[in-house]
Amino acid sequence: MASLEKNIDNLLQEQKRLQEDVSRLSDANRDLREEMIRTHAELDNLKKDYNRLRMAHAMVADTTERELVKRQLTRMIHTVDKTIENLKALD
Repeated sequence: MASLEKNIDNLLQEQKRLQEDVSRLSDANRDLREEMIRTHAELDNLKKDYNRLRMAHAMVADTTERELVKRQLTRMIHTVDKTIENLKALD
C-alpha cells in the first residue's frame, strides 16, 4: 500500500511540475508572440521608409530609376483602387 501511495505522490508531483512547465512555456510563447508583432511592425515601417527614400532618390536620379519608381507607384495605386473596389463590394 505504501508503494501505491508513493507512486500517487510521485505522479502528483510530476503533474504539478508539468503544469508549471506548461505555464512557463505559455508565458514565453506570449512574450515571443508580442516580440514578433513588434518586429513585424518595425519591419513594415522600415519598408515604408525604404520605399519613400528610394522614391525621393529617384526624383533626383537618372531616368531609368525614375521610370521604375513610376511603375511601382502605378502598381501601388492600382492595388489601392482594387482594394477600395473590393471593400465597396462587401457592403
